[in-house]
Amino acid sequence: MKSKNVQKKYDKQLFAISSYFKELRYAENLTQAEVGIEAGLNRNTILNIENIKNFKILTLFQLCEFYRVSASELLSIIDEL
Repeated sequence: MKSKNVQKKYDKQLFAISSYFKELRYAENLTQAEVGIEAGLNRNTILNIENIKNFKILTLFQLCEFYRVSASELLSIIDEL
């Protein structure tokens, strides 16, 4: 299965995770650049995640740590889809 097909298969899950991170950022009144600096990530990485682009699991862990949420809590939102 090609990468685009795999991503399309999981669009709902990626959208849910992306939306969750964006909501967390808005709730803390932070810019993408501020999150990137504080989480040790590039602003473009935050932009890509919030725009439903593919991301590494390590990035997910870094953002979970930054926002003080567990990865299992984050991933539980996709169980509801």
